[in-house]
Amino acid sequence: MKSYVHILGVVCTCLLQYLCVTAQQIPPAIAQKMKDAERILNTPNQGKDYWLAVPLNDSKTQDVNELEFYILSNRNTVVTLEVPGTGFTKSKKVQANQLALFTTKDGTASWDWEATVSEVLENRGIHIYADEPIVVYMRSSKVGSSDGYLALPTTSLGTDYIHCGYYDNNSDKQWRSGFIAVATEDNTSLSVSLNGRGGNFAKTSSGSKIKENLSVTLSKGDIYTVRGDGTTIGTFDLTGTKIHADKPIAVISYHERTSIPQGTQGGDFICEMLPPTSS
Repeated sequence: MKSYVHILGVVCTCLLQYLCVTAQQIPPAIAQKMKDAERILNTPNQGKDYWLAVPLNDSKTQDVNELEFYILSNRNTVVTLEVPGTGFTKSKKVQANQLALFTTKDGTASWDWEATVSEVLENRGIHIYADEPIVVYMRSSKVGSSDGYLALPTTSLGTDYIHCGYYDNNSDKQWRSGFIAVATEDNTSLSVSLNGRGGNFAKTSSGSKIKENLSVTLSKGDIYTVRGDGTTIGTFDLTGTKIHADKPIAVISYHERTSIPQGTQGGDFICEMLPPTSS
C-alpha cells in the first residue's frame, strides 16, 4: 500500500527530476519527503495536458477512503479538472512548489468516475490541463486497498501499447485484472489483440476469448475497459495483449485486488499508466 507520505515523495521528486527544481526551492515540509528519487520513471512526466481514467479498486461495495488527484508545478498556474462526459469541471490555483489537491473529501473528485464495465464505451475520461507545466498523480484509496499512478502528459502518449497485468483472483471476491484505454481525440479507432494465459479456462468479463480481436471507435474522453471474468485464481491473465489506435491514447493497466504471489495473506489494488511502445 502506498502511503500518503510516499505519494508526496514520488510526486515531488518527479518534479525535481524533470523540471530541474532544487530541494532548496521546495518548502521544507515537502522537501523532507524527497527521499526516493530512484523510483522516478525515466520518461517525461510533466506537461500541460493530461487524460486519465480511474480503474475499479476492489469493488463498488467496498468502503471508501478517498479518491485524489495531486497536482504540482514549479510555477504559479491554474489547473482545471473536467470530466466532459458528465459535465463536471473544477479549477484551482496552484502556487509554485505547493501541492494542489482534487479530492472526494471536498467534492472536487467523485467515485462515480471509476470504470465499472468491460468492453463497453463509457464517457468517464478525466481531462486535466493547465497553462504551465504540471505533474499529476492519481490515488485511489479504499479500506484495505490503495494504489495510484503517475500520469503521463498527452504529449508523451502513443498509439501502441502492451498490457501488463496479473492473474485474475477469485478469492474473497471475483477480483479481475485488465486495462483501460482513454481517447484523447474524436473518431479514434481502437483495436485489441487479446493475448495471455488460461484461455481454456476463462474469458473476459464480456465473454471474449484469448486470441480474439476487438475493435471499437471512441470519441474524445471515452474510455474502453477490457478485463478478465474473475472466475479463476492463478490461471487467467491478459498480459501481452496488444492495444493499437490510430490516434494517441492513454492506457492504464490494473488489478482490482490481488496478492503477489496469489494464495498468500493480504492483497491490494494495483494500477499503472503505461508508456507506449513508441511515441
